[in-house]
Amino acid sequence: MASFPTGGDPRFSARPGSSDPNADFYATPVRGGGASPGAGLPGAALPGAALPGRTPVPAWGKVLIGLGAATCALCAVAFVGAVGVPALRAQRAAAADADVQADLRTVAHAQEAYWSSHGTYTPDPGALGVATPDSDVAVLFADPARYCLGGRDPQGRGAVWYLSSTGGKPSTTPCA
Repeated sequence: MASFPTGGDPRFSARPGSSDPNADFYATPVRGGGASPGAGLPGAALPGAALPGRTPVPAWGKVLIGLGAATCALCAVAFVGAVGVPALRAQRAAAADADVQADLRTVAHAQEAYWSSHGTYTPDPGALGVATPDSDVAVLFADPARYCLGGRDPQGRGAVWYLSSTGGKPSTTPCA
């Protein structure tokens, strides 16, 4: 076995009881920054070289490791999807409900204004003089004493809401 000069550098000194300066090449970590032990020496840290005392990983083992990592990544994506999608749907439904309730209140204010001018409520939404709401809002019934409005989101998100002259605020309970 060839012997290489260490030049007095303690990083390249031989393990006690060994005359080989590279005996602890893989066993002792480099301290103090600098090049790894054996750097620049023939045969040191060659690409693809097996570590002493270890069996190299076969190609099929590397494939299995890669498949395992990919499976873990897919599981993480599936978990995020399983948690995130229902939360997104719930937020969209809540936003749709708020839009429908706002549109019902707008039509209800127009009904009250119509009643102030004519002394009766109207079943004709066109007579109320309001812009067409984004939600599907309909006058379910109207007579001289009361009215009932119904509304829902055009995409079907959220609940069906009702507003009557006697109830005063939107509810999911149909008008009586």
